[in-house]
Amino acid sequence: MAQSMFVLFEHASGYALFRVKEFEEVGMLLPQVEEGVKDLSKFNAVVKLVAFGPFKSGTNALDNINSISEGVIHEDLRVFVETNVPKSKKKEKVVLGVAD
Repeated sequence: MAQSMFVLFEHASGYALFRVKEFEEVGMLLPQVEEGVKDLSKFNAVVKLVAFGPFKSGTNALDNINSISEGVIHEDLRVFVETNVPKSKKKEKVVLGVAD
């Protein structure tokens, strides 16, 4: 079964969703891979920015971050994920990784 992998990244400025173009689970924790993501050209070869949802204000950012720290999905995050992450299909499984 084919698999599409996406990564959700929460930042002080908003939420970003990346589609992973190239993925090798075995090598993900190697020091060379970790160093490689610090180089923009290498990073762009592995992932592609699919969507970015900026927070509306500093207060809104704080509300979202507090929700995450409490293990609660903020309405902004729910809408962002539902809008931008494709649904799994019979022939293609969608996996969402989360980083903050």
